[in-house]
Amino acid sequence: MEAGAFATNDRRPEFQRMIEAGTSKPAPFDIVIVHSFSRFFRDHFELEFYVRKLVKNGVKLVSITQEMGDDPMRVMMRQIMSLFDDRRSQFCSEVAERESAPPNKISSNVLQTNGIDVSISCLSC
Repeated sequence: MEAGAFATNDRRPEFQRMIEAGTSKPAPFDIVIVHSFSRFFRDHFELEFYVRKLVKNGVKLVSITQEMGDDPMRVMMRQIMSLFDDRRSQFCSEVAERESAPPNKISSNVLQTNGIDVSISCLSC
């Protein structure tokens, strides 16, 4: 865990040390345990890139809050969940950008879908 670091890029020294160790021969561990996959990486493609690097070396990524099981569907489920995490991260970034804009430039957090106003909030971004 890196204080003040977000999982939006790989410019995290402790993350890089873990990946280096997990891809070395032989790896000093066979499982990386995370709270949720979004804490490992918020970007879907980057998550898959690093998961595949680890898997090639026999290291498994496990989330304590997002159980995937051991059947063949686990990869697809992880990918679907990471797509949602990726979009949520983008949305939260957009909301934070709007909220930090000068008052006359803040746009509404209301979307209109099929004539229905839908209020959007971003909790715990």
